[in-house]
Amino acid sequence: KAGFACPALIHPTAVVERSAMLEAGVQVCAHAYVGSAARVGFGTLINTGAIVHHDCVIGRVVNLSPGATLAGGVRVEDYAQIGMLATVNVQITIGQGARLGNGCTVKADVPAGGRVWAGAIWPAPRQAQTASG
Repeated sequence: KAGFACPALIHPTAVVERSAMLEAGVQVCAHAYVGSAARVGFGTLINTGAIVHHDCVIGRVVNLSPGATLAGGVRVEDYAQIGMLATVNVQITIGQGARLGNGCTVKADVPAGGRVWAGAIWPAPRQAQTASG
């Protein structure tokens, strides 16, 4: 109402495909990539070297830390935090306010408010059964 505009800011070394849609206030840092048909919500930060592949939907005020990678079709809900070098597999949903630690690997949906610790695999692999089982 005050007439203030909050444009999307894209570093000159970042690549944002033409079919991607960035809302106001999005910041795409150096060497980041936003793929085709991706949608990125207000106030989201796509930090240095982060990758948002095709058809991802990123909510409002999401933080993708340096080097984070989202495979195709990932959905990240509002206020989620994705740590450095975290990897999220294809067609996964990261719930509102979830936090993914640095270097984790996500292979299944993370619920709203969920936490995946640094270096962890989500969900945790099943323990190998012994021969006595």
